[in-house]
Amino acid sequence: HPALWNAAWGARMVRVPNDGEDQVISFVRVHESGDAMVAAFNLSDRPAQVRLGAAPGQDLRYADAFDGAPVPLEEGTVWELPAWGYRVGVTPR
Repeated sequence: HPALWNAAWGARMVRVPNDGEDQVISFVRVHESGDAMVAAFNLSDRPAQVRLGAAPGQDLRYADAFDGAPVPLEEGTVWELPAWGYRVGVTPR
């Protein structure tokens, strides 16, 4: 995905605010081509349930990078992550 390319060829990482930032980092990368990815990583040994804030790319559709299931990114969406877990969504190609 071009959104993950390095340096000037890729997209800038923009933090997606969430209500559990002491546990979870979430961000989006939106490339000028329309390619995008969103990810959240639980960096703790406890399960997390976080509500996402506003972010660029919320008007795009995302699919789970591993199983293709839809990944919602609207403001207020709640994501559940297991301990040390993650979620990665990409725009379908």
